[in-house]
Formats: sequence, structure tokens, C-alpha cells
Amino acid sequence: MSARYLTLTVPPELAGAEVNTLLRRTLGLSGTVLRRIKWLEDGVTLDGARVNVRVRVREGQTLAVRLTDPRPASGVVPAPGPLDILDEDGDLIVLNKAPGVLVHPGHGHFDDTLGNFLMHHYKECGDESDFHPVHRLDKGTSGLLAVAKHPHAQEKLKRQLHTGDFRRVYLAVCDGAPPAPAGVIDAPIGPVEGSLVQRQVRPDPLQGPAPLRPPRAGPAGAGHGPHPPDPGPHGPPGLPPHRGLPLRSGGPRPHLPPRPPLRAAGAHPPPHRGAAALCRPPARRPGGADSKGECFMKKLQFVSLMALFLSVILWTAGRIFLPLPDWAVRANGAVMLLAMALLVFASVRLRLKNS
Repeated sequence: MSARYLTLTVPPELAGAEVNTLLRRTLGLSGTVLRRIKWLEDGVTLDGARVNVRVRVREGQTLAVRLTDPRPASGVVPAPGPLDILDEDGDLIVLNKAPGVLVHPGHGHFDDTLGNFLMHHYKECGDESDFHPVHRLDKGTSGLLAVAKHPHAQEKLKRQLHTGDFRRVYLAVCDGAPPAPAGVIDAPIGPVEGSLVQRQVRPDPLQGPAPLRPPRAGPAGAGHGPHPPDPGPHGPPGLPPHRGLPLRSGGPRPHLPPRPPLRAAGAHPPPHRGAAALCRPPARRPGGADSKGECFMKKLQFVSLMALFLSVILWTAGRIFLPLPDWAVRANGAVMLLAMALLVFASVRLRLKNS
């Protein structure tokens, strides 16, 4: 199957609307899908010609949007494998997943998953679709799996997962026959011995499996009880002796040598110059590197450079993506010329001052 397109013939009531409005409101395309397809050569076309999304349409024109990716972007490698296909069309494929098979490649499974088998099926059929699962099933679970063929169908179907349009029915394996065809099972559930995931009905649901990691063995008197061992005056057991003050109070205070005086007896402290004198910056030379004139020129150079950069970006966007009105083009040109003049002026002044 070739690339998938979504087409719309413009009716009289939608004549004069922008292409972007028709894509979002009429066709229901999201911003994520539009960002992926509008850069393609045949992403958005009007009567077979590529157009900008800001162009206004006329009555009777045909708007076409490419939905499938030009090349697979999921990174799933095609690999042969069994597939049980229940339904398939241009937007969706429904598979019957077997137990023991992963849906998506992961650690240790790169070419033996349902995604690999499906990509091989696309390759054999000449289909340009990619792997876009709508939902997933666990490895040990069997059942129906819906996989979209393009991002637009994937988003539309994911919105229906939690609505009444998408209904799930589960079948469970029962040991024995229940007494009634319908009812409520109210029984205590607890973990299976030796398992972290499996659960079962058991009379003591609060008693879990044995601890995974036994308590660490330590010296006599040390353990993980409610009262930790006494560290003693030299620190916890097993650590080198503490060389400072005791770690607990109550013992005799060690003798400390007297602290030497800060200044000789009879000497007077230096005069206090005040906070203003301590925080005053050093004087600047009038023609030095830190003068106010040079600092102003550096700021002017930076501001003019940024204004020139933004003007060039706006001019490029107006020529490629969004056409600007005449007054905006003239204002942008005036700003660009002024920024160039200020940038040259500031650069010449800084060059002369440094030389």
C-alpha cells in the first residue's frame, strides 16, 4: 500500500478559511501531527501543489494531507515471525497476540517481538506504515491488540481508550466451576510464597513472604533492634578512635591549652574605617579598560547585535513561513538598518579605545 492521504474538497461555507484552520478544526489534526508533516514535500498540498498553512482556500479546491511517515521513525527492526491478523485497513490493524510474546522491543528482546513481526509484514506487503501501538498487553497476556498505521490514527484511537467507544473484556482461567454464573468474589488476597508479583487467595493476607534481605550480621551487642548499641566515648565499634572531644556528654572535659592572645598587651585595634570605606570599589582610570564609556559601548554593541539577529530571523520567517504585512516589513527593515549602524559605531569606538 502506498502512502496514506487525507483529502477534503472545500465546500462553499468553508471558502476563505486558512489551511491551518481546516487541518485542525475540520480534519481534526493535532499540532504534533502537523509539525511532523508540514516540512514534507507532499505533506500539505492544495490542488496538488505544496502550500503554506496560512494560505486561504477557495471553493472547490482539494486539500490533501499526508498521514504516513516517509520513512519508519520508530526504530523497530523488521523480523519474520507469526502474526494472527484479525482485521486490517488503511488506518488500523488488529492482531491476536499470543502469550509469551512482547509487544515492543526492549532489553534483551530486539527482534522477537510483535512489533518486529508487524514491521516485517509491512515490508512484505509494500506498506509504508510504521509501528504505532494504541495500547499494550503484558508478555503473559493474550488477546486483541490495536496498532495504528500512522500518528493521526494513533492519537484518535488513544482518545477513545477511556470512553464508551473502546470496550475491553477479560477472560480468566478458573480452578473449578463457580457456583453461580455471576457474582462478587470477596476473599482475602496475599502474596504467593517466594514471589514478588503473584497473588493468591490465602487466609493470612497480611503475612507476606520472607524478607528478601536478612539483617546484617554485626559484633556482639550490635544489631537492628529498637535500641542501637552504645557508641562509647571513642565512637561506634569498628571505627578508628575519635581524636577530638568525646561523642557523648558526661565524661571529663579534656584539658585544652590556653588560646594565644590575638595582639600584644597594650596594643590598640586599628581604626575602623566604616562599611562605606570597606565596600568602596577602587578608583577607575578615565581611559582604562573599566571606564564607563567603554562599558556603555560594550552594552550598545551587544544590544545592536541582538536586535540585528532578531530582525534577520523575523525577515527569514516572513519569507518562508508566515508572510508579513507591508508595515511590518518596513519596520523590520528600519530596525535592521539602525542596528547595523549602531553595531558598526560601537565596534569602531571600542577598536580605537583599545588601540
